[in-house]
Amino acid sequence: MLEPSPDSSQRGHRPAGISHWINIADAGDLVALPRRLGDRFPVDVHHETHMAALHFHTLDTYLGSGLTAAALAPHCTG
Repeated sequence: MLEPSPDSSQRGHRPAGISHWINIADAGDLVALPRRLGDRFPVDVHHETHMAALHFHTLDTYLGSGLTAAALAPHCTG
């Protein structure tokens, strides 16, 4: 379901309109595989951390992460 889809080498491409890509992955998140998207996509920055022992693949956990806040802060006004 990726647009554009990975090429024949299984290497993905940066979606149109994305100028900077930061990947943040919980090391224990079994759903977010592969965690190192930079191995398959042109990711600018990759962070891997431990966010939660339980409920690791939830929006609240990722949005509550200091890494997510730091990644979004330069793009927020207010």
